Amino acid sequence: MNSSRKKIKTWGLTGIFAASAAIPVVLISRYVLFRNSSSINNQNSESDNSQFITPKLKSSISLSGTIDKIYDSQKATVTNTLVAQEIHNNLDQVFENSQDLQKVNNLKIAVEGDFTNSSSWSGVDYEGDNGWKGLTKGNVILYSSKFGQLNISSLNDLKTQLDNDAKIKEIIREFDSSKLNQNAIYSIQNKPAVTNDNLLHVNVIAILGSNTKYFDLQIPTSSINLNISNMSISVSGNNVKPLTSAVASFNYNVSLAPKSYFMNPASTPVASASEVTNANKILVKLGLAEVTTRNQIVLTQKAIQEQLGIYNVEFSNASIAPSGTTTNGKSGLYQISLQATPIANGDFVWDDGQNTVRTITFEVWVNVGEITPTVNSTLNITGPFSKIFAANTGTGNNRVRTNDVIADDIKSNLSKYFSNGNDLKTVENLNIRVEGNFPETSVWTGEPYEVWSKTTRFKGIYSSSSQKINITSLNDLKTKLNSIGLGKFLLDSNLLFRDASFTILNQLGFTGGDLIHVNILVNSPYTQGTFTVDVGIPTSDINLIISNLKIASFGDNVTLQSVPVNFTYNIGINDSVDFIKPTTGVTPLSDANKNNVNEALVSLGFATRNIDSNPGTYTLNPDKISAALGVFNCTFEGISIKDVSNGSSRSFTISLIATPNNNYYWEDGTNTSKELSFTVNLTAS
Repeated sequence: MNSSRKKIKTWGLTGIFAASAAIPVVLISRYVLFRNSSSINNQNSESDNSQFITPKLKSSISLSGTIDKIYDSQKATVTNTLVAQEIHNNLDQVFENSQDLQKVNNLKIAVEGDFTNSSSWSGVDYEGDNGWKGLTKGNVILYSSKFGQLNISSLNDLKTQLDNDAKIKEIIREFDSSKLNQNAIYSIQNKPAVTNDNLLHVNVIAILGSNTKYFDLQIPTSSINLNISNMSISVSGNNVKPLTSAVASFNYNVSLAPKSYFMNPASTPVASASEVTNANKILVKLGLAEVTTRNQIVLTQKAIQEQLGIYNVEFSNASIAPSGTTTNGKSGLYQISLQATPIANGDFVWDDGQNTVRTITFEVWVNVGEITPTVNSTLNITGPFSKIFAANTGTGNNRVRTNDVIADDIKSNLSKYFSNGNDLKTVENLNIRVEGNFPETSVWTGEPYEVWSKTTRFKGIYSSSSQKINITSLNDLKTKLNSIGLGKFLLDSNLLFRDASFTILNQLGFTGGDLIHVNILVNSPYTQGTFTVDVGIPTSDINLIISNLKIASFGDNVTLQSVPVNFTYNIGINDSVDFIKPTTGVTPLSDANKNNVNEALVSLGFATRNIDSNPGTYTLNPDKISAALGVFNCTFEGISIKDVSNGSSRSFTISLIATPNNNYYWEDGTNTSKELSFTVNLTAS
């Protein structure tokens, strides 16, 4: 969350709410009170017992403020002392007779919150030579406002609440489910830290087998509520009847910090003279807003919160104006204003205890002039097959040109292709042209898939253990298959025909968005006549590699550019389950095994029991599972089975963990495990 740009304030060993060895409680003894009372005739400032003020403590105390009011980042003051000072500063919210106490000279307040002297937070610091911060790059998790506030009695209590595998998984899943590995065990380790009084950093560790992954769980301080059910409060002062160890419930709502920590980006946004007067367009150029398919601009709340360092609010109504000596419409410094509203139903408040709208401002430098598109020198993109080949729009030579399909993907994902892609997102009439020297005429001729697929004798799917196929076009795919050798290609697809000859026929077929079908004629000496087979190639087994892809971009306020670039497009794994129950090899699932997910996989023919070695374990067949689910190039692990039977039908929902094989990725570019489910009837037949 860009915390590397911010000043770090590290928690002490005893944590945020640690007690000191000696609490600075100043009590006035009854003896002293008596002496003060007996000398009233000689000291005009003294009064008799009838004029002494008796503090009337409220039974419940609720305060709010920034975290520095109860935590000293320099460790010079402990929480007891800071809370006492907060009470002193907010007498009207603590005492029924606060007006009387406000007149007291030398009023002294001390508290005891029963904060432990020892900390359950141990290990290494956040920063420093051996700090855990460096282990978490790219693995940042922000605690969601959806969960509301964490009510804690101490920092130790916070760790107790967070150090729970299920709780951590819930937090990660809400932020970004692609970062969650359901099989891993998550826990809290090492010491926490605070940055800029607005973020608490907690080290989360995920362990899966021998692998360890480190995360930086960032909790906005405004998501913390200090809640003490039995705070002990003592009061003394001139003309005050001592109040000793009175008990009240104490709640301190750590408030939203209205201060912006925005820093100008390394790459200065470029705008036209008209764009610089439009705050939303400048926010797009800063990566703080997005343009929808309907050409509307929507603020990106998470990005704004991160960049400004103001969390648990909703931003809206952006405006912009020149700052200082800048002339409107010219290059210079501009001030952007946003309205920030605390998120409803979360008990989030500003430092004055209010939850009303506030205006947040920050300044940014904007260059006014023409935009020069800057294509990334090397493009290594991962995405779905449909973003480079038009599988479902026309057949044969009538399909949409690959150049045009790639151009559309570039325009939809400018930030992936251009280093200044955000500047281009607001350009009126932006045009992208691509030239990859793709053949105009297809070598895949003959019958369409819908026709030839009805007459094939055998079917197979290219095995997950086989090599990826690098191509420069779909025409090149035919060349590569012939180069590999069609016999080997069929063998890699679990189809063996001895002493046969092979020929590729007809047009390619495309199904499910993730299978390319190739029709092959088999001429075998062991059969009468010839026959054909249908071999499915998972699209994720294909990489499109173009060494000299030319990308041209032009539009209003854009300098025409035509740039050659090395282009690699890794077709990702489609995680959509399209389950087809096998027609052979399925056996009934017994009542004794209906809660055993691996036995269900055995019944489906997807797994075998290990008898000779490691009895009680199972070996799963990824190719058979992939063929049934339509999710390819993964390893699988059964995690659960649920009986969803209805009447005589015995149906089960089976859940698996799917993990991409080495050098394979999901369509979103990630390669972490995902949970997949399907429902199947396992009635005895």
